[in-house]
Amino acid sequence: MEKGIDVSRYQGWIDWPAVKAAGFTFAIVRAGYGRLASQQDPEFARNCRQAKAAGLALGCYWFSYAPDAAAAKAEAEACLAVLGKETFPLGVWFDQEYVAPILAASRARRTEAVQAFLAEMEKAGRTAGLYCSADWLKNRVYTAQLAGENLWIAEYAAQCTSPLAPCLWQHTSTGGVPGIRGNVDCDLLYRMPACPAEKSGAAAEANAPLCFGSTGPRVKLLQKQLEKLGFSVGSTDGIFGKKTRAAVKAFQRKASLAADGIAGPKTCAALAAACA
Repeated sequence: MEKGIDVSRYQGWIDWPAVKAAGFTFAIVRAGYGRLASQQDPEFARNCRQAKAAGLALGCYWFSYAPDAAAAKAEAEACLAVLGKETFPLGVWFDQEYVAPILAASRARRTEAVQAFLAEMEKAGRTAGLYCSADWLKNRVYTAQLAGENLWIAEYAAQCTSPLAPCLWQHTSTGGVPGIRGNVDCDLLYRMPACPAEKSGAAAEANAPLCFGSTGPRVKLLQKQLEKLGFSVGSTDGIFGKKTRAAVKAFQRKASLAADGIAGPKTCAALAAACA
């Protein structure tokens, strides 16, 4: 795994060669926030220029206040104006957090805001993803609808418990990094975020029906949803076995769906709605 940092104006002046010498290989810098290009982070251009010159790979993020898809689209347009021709191999990240207008929105609207921002980025040919906490992904958006998206998860714990496999894990907000005064967010890179062309294939895989013999994080999420609703799967181990199939059938009968034991799009959507 590669290790990196994410920074904004609040870190002040950064000695990027010292950061590189300490073994950090990438940096994700704040581009700005909100609906206006004039809300560009004042350190964005310098951080990009100097981090790149020091040999670090770049990503960037846009802090959101968007409560719905229309506002998120406006934020995407502002972000693209700020980015200009600068390239970001580690992606452009939609930073969705616990701010008042977003908390006041419904779970569905929050999810739609994420999808709208990422869609605008991908139309522009940008690799993009969602930054949020593990709790946010589990409880504040519809997790299943974001399967296949690039994810950067914040969780300050011994391990990342995201229900979907992330590209990056922000594991602390109190890191000490040579060349930077004060606390710094530190990250681990598990895999590079998928570009739009790669993601279309990943999305197709992410939306494929789950059935007996399926394995992985999507099955584990399915099992947790079933258990939450009172349908026993035996163990939430990410393996679609006989007990999981029986639980799916029982849920399907209760939801007036065809009880075939296969968790397709309709069943997964009904589960997500029931858990909400």
